Amino acid sequence: MVKNNYSSGRNEDRLASPNGGNIEQLWAADDSPGAHRGDMMPIYGSEATFNINTMLLENIRSSDYFRQLSVIRQWDELVDTIFYDVKPEFGCTPWLRGTHKAQRASGLCSGLRGVANAGKPTTGFILLVKAITMRPTMNQLRGLLDHPDSAYIRAIGLYLLRYIAEPRDLLNWFKPYLDDEDPLYLEGGPQPTPPPITIGSLARQLLRTLDFHGTRLPRLPVLVMRELEEGLKEWDAADMELEKLQAANDADEPPAKEREAPARPKERETDLARGRENERKKREEKEREKTERPKELDRPKLKEPEAGPTSPDKIAKETVDKEKDERSKSREKEDRVQRDRERDRERERERERDRER
Repeated sequence: MVKNNYSSGRNEDRLASPNGGNIEQLWAADDSPGAHRGDMMPIYGSEATFNINTMLLENIRSSDYFRQLSVIRQWDELVDTIFYDVKPEFGCTPWLRGTHKAQRASGLCSGLRGVANAGKPTTGFILLVKAITMRPTMNQLRGLLDHPDSAYIRAIGLYLLRYIAEPRDLLNWFKPYLDDEDPLYLEGGPQPTPPPITIGSLARQLLRTLDFHGTRLPRLPVLVMRELEEGLKEWDAADMELEKLQAANDADEPPAKEREAPARPKERETDLARGRENERKKREEKEREKTERPKELDRPKLKEPEAGPTSPDKIAKETVDKEKDERSKSREKEDRVQRDRERDRERERERERDRER
């Protein structure tokens, strides 16, 4: 077997520590208030893969952002990160829209070399895997589902349930949210962005389908599927409309010229004759302008001498412009650092207030 001499060590680190240092949250002592280890929600199925598609999970574990999340050990801090980092322009699907292809890239170690076409996971799904590694409790999960500030926090709560909850309990968990009208832009990516959906339609979609935006959700037992279909009958018409809308968004629309109905023969002949007449008139106008134009205007104009590359004025101007750009970049960097410090101080003050309560 040929040894891979092209690896930079990144793959070895990922194999040695699959979750990149992301471990369980800090638990409270048994005699103190807070989240206790005995209350954490059990994972149904595989605790190694969290029942997530292997390709998607490996791309998440390989991302630098996922490894940076290892510093987060408090659940409230993770919720704040979801609030700030999951944005409508990127959406909350498994793959960032427009980056995932069904077929794999061919070639030696294409994933390690960074040329695989598996796709780029969204920030929302990276934070979902982080939430699972922290092993939330039932109360923390309810806090995600009922969060008043962000629909994306609630969506990640639904994803978490779909991946690790006991299948028999899914309908009871999802029932309060099947009619929820809180909107969110599920798909981000390049324009035009698909229209928003509701938390209720997302919840029903997670219960009904296995193929979800380029990945496969965990299979459910047959008896559970029958129970879910029976419990979701009253939303059949609404979900059929949603499926048609998503199919229209996923299909590649032909160019506008291909969508136009072909003209009838008489109309086509009329258009051609009109076009030829317009071209003839344009040629006649050009010929008339040439004959009426004074000869003095036809003489070529002499170009004004340009400043040479060693012109002192040009060098001085380039120097001033370069200094302005450097000062502008320096100010932007200082402003960005200041904003990050303010946000960190605000989070620290919130945690202090929480501890005092």
